[in-house]
Amino acid sequence: MTEVPSTRLYIGNLPRDVTKHDVERHFLELGEIVEIRLMNGFGFIQYKDSMDARDAVP
Repeated sequence: MTEVPSTRLYIGNLPRDVTKHDVERHFLELGEIVEIRLMNGFGFIQYKDSMDARDAVP
């Protein structure tokens, strides 16, 4: 089983036309983003620091 880093967050219920720029604009104020991966209606954000990822959850 692959362990998911504590810096990676799942984001769901995204509009199908959302862009990486849209997501980054919304979540960047919470910390340094390392990677954004978008699929159809969901995606993943990976922060550099686990505390930033934890703060983004609420």
